[in-house]
Amino acid sequence: MGIGPSLDAWGKRGRFTYAGSVEKGTRIVYGRSQSFTVSAAAYADLLTRFRGQLAPIGNSRRPSRGSLGSWLKAHVGGENLAAYVGPILTHEGYAEREGDEVRFK
Repeated sequence: MGIGPSLDAWGKRGRFTYAGSVEKGTRIVYGRSQSFTVSAAAYADLLTRFRGQLAPIGNSRRPSRGSLGSWLKAHVGGENLAAYVGPILTHEGYAEREGDEVRFK
């Protein structure tokens, strides 16, 4: 991996790395060189949608309505993206982890 910061995925999913930032967009690499990209515009929309809220992480193939995972699935595509985006948001100071929920600033 080694493209940028190495973080623990949310839940028991191992570690991942990413390049970029929430402000500029990220390329997230996990597993055996699997990757996906979250654009700066998607992060901006996400932060606007969840500003000041406590939301379930939604780290599953069928995330609950109103969760970060549900929003990511609808707006970015893919499954289990919250396992990686949640830790990036907390690492960069946009949110805090509270158990299986994420509190957005």
